[in-house]
Amino acid sequence: EFTQQANNLVTQLMMVPWCVVVEYHQDLQKFTIHSIVGQSVDGEIESQPDDESSFLGYVLHQNDPVLVPDWSKETRFKPPNAYVELGIKTSLSVVIPMHDKPFGIINIHDVIPRQFSGAEINLLQTVANIIGTYIQQRHTQVRMQEQRIITEALIDIAAVLNSQTELNDILELILKIMSQIVPTVDSSNIMLIDHEQKTAKIAIRHNANPDLPYQRIGVEIPLKDMAIVSKVIESGEPVLLNNVKDIEDWYEVPSTEWIQSYLSTPIFAGAECIGVINLDSAKLNAFTADHVKQIQAFLDQASIAIQNAQHAENLVREVEKRTQELQAERAQLQAILNSTGEGIFYSRNYILMFTNETLSKMMGYTEEELLGQSSYMFQPDDLSESEKKVRVSANKSLETKGLARTEFRLKRKDGTTFIAGLTISRVRK
Repeated sequence: EFTQQANNLVTQLMMVPWCVVVEYHQDLQKFTIHSIVGQSVDGEIESQPDDESSFLGYVLHQNDPVLVPDWSKETRFKPPNAYVELGIKTSLSVVIPMHDKPFGIINIHDVIPRQFSGAEINLLQTVANIIGTYIQQRHTQVRMQEQRIITEALIDIAAVLNSQTELNDILELILKIMSQIVPTVDSSNIMLIDHEQKTAKIAIRHNANPDLPYQRIGVEIPLKDMAIVSKVIESGEPVLLNNVKDIEDWYEVPSTEWIQSYLSTPIFAGAECIGVINLDSAKLNAFTADHVKQIQAFLDQASIAIQNAQHAENLVREVEKRTQELQAERAQLQAILNSTGEGIFYSRNYILMFTNETLSKMMGYTEEELLGQSSYMFQPDDLSESEKKVRVSANKSLETKGLARTEFRLKRKDGTTFIAGLTISRVRK
């Protein structure tokens, strides 16, 4: 899973034995382990209250990362019992943000008192942001999938209509069906309503007579300038006019001078009017009460398809936005790793899988030359007996504690050697 991969990456980059992603359940007011690298501390986490009296509760209510450099000197709260039993000395925690509420907390722990640098704290914050974006995106994808299922399950009367998934295709099909329901129509359009801006715009139009003037698509028109459309929206009832010239509130512009009869019907999504469909005719008395009933029966089904299409478009835009944010976060993480002054590499079965720019410069290789090679390429050929003992001791510490800190002589590409301070952390599955 993605969060487990993030845990593994954090432990190797931050050189810590623990990385724990904790999920917060607001309805239950409790925390649970979501993913972990290191020995489990489940029981203690689930017993921590979500107020500021506990470590995790305190972190949850902060806007900034919370660092405990030495639990023995911490005065804000007591260390959880599991931390004491496991010998945890240092903790750094960051809230994992999502769009409407936090997902939880990412925590790293070490067995020695430690001050994390600003770059390291920023790194953990970046990882937390990436996790939050990823989880938000997954939730969005689930909602979008559910919405598609709803669209596909519409009743048989709207089966043809709802086979379309693009909003413009659905609106165009609606207008074509309108010309069949009401053959006396000469021109028709669908207006979508922006209730916040109090405007309406023509989303699509259809002229049965190509010689008729076209109304412009996409132009936002204030509802206050369209008294009849406003009345349809506010009342939720159709308006039928068989002689528009007798109506004082008629909205007449050069492109509508030819209209004699007019029928406007609201389109609902649940209880909200999301638009209107307008039918125009160059003849007097072109529309009847039966037309109104037929149109309303059809729009009861069509409105569901419109709403679903709008939701699908919104969800696609949200997924695209979240994807762009995730890519930006990943680029930021890569930039942070490459800007650190310490050489960093990750190996699997002693094969180099990741190296940063600092390591490449330090060892005299390009990244391409390092990836896929054995980490033993950094070991000098002329190891002394004392150096071999240091290596054995480090391997033993790594096996037993999962962490080793030592100094060791390394070999550059040009054959020269230097003494390097090494921190080696084992990444456990």
